[in-house]
Amino acid sequence: MKIVKLTTWNNRVDAEQAETLVKGKGMQIADARTLQKITADDKLWEEYEDCFPCRSGTKISYKEGASTAIIQHPGEKPKKIKFPLNDGYYKVGKDGIPNGAISDSSDKKARYLSRWQDRDYEGLVVRGYGYFGDNGRRYVFCDYGASGRFGVLGTNTKKHKHVWKKICEICGERK
Repeated sequence: MKIVKLTTWNNRVDAEQAETLVKGKGMQIADARTLQKITADDKLWEEYEDCFPCRSGTKISYKEGASTAIIQHPGEKPKKIKFPLNDGYYKVGKDGIPNGAISDSSDKKARYLSRWQDRDYEGLVVRGYGYFGDNGRRYVFCDYGASGRFGVLGTNTKKHKHVWKKICEICGERK
């Protein structure tokens, strides 16, 4: 999968502008799994850090007090996941959302989840902000934070047969 910087945090855009950027390039907004991959890998983080805080293309909705949420990655069907009731550090699930076992800040693989406890929410998952001294690398917004202006990363949408060297010559995916 090729990841492309469409706009950095310094040139941040709102949701409508983000959609215009990706559609103009035949791409989609990078999903929560892609952003998790970037924040977990030092080399990728170094390459894309200037785009964070970053909007993902993953939609999430949950009801007040619900321990489940519905997520939908771009181009995929919605699915139900377990979802913690409280903000805090959690292990990250395969969808790039902190929804596993409760953890703490000493666990470098854990991510900090921010969610509403007193109301319903429907919106996008956002990664970033530097509240914890890590330049936002571990922070995941599933609440009001998604309504702001953010950096945007795009990913390719077309399926293709990989042409490998060290990376795919078509999409830039690493082997």
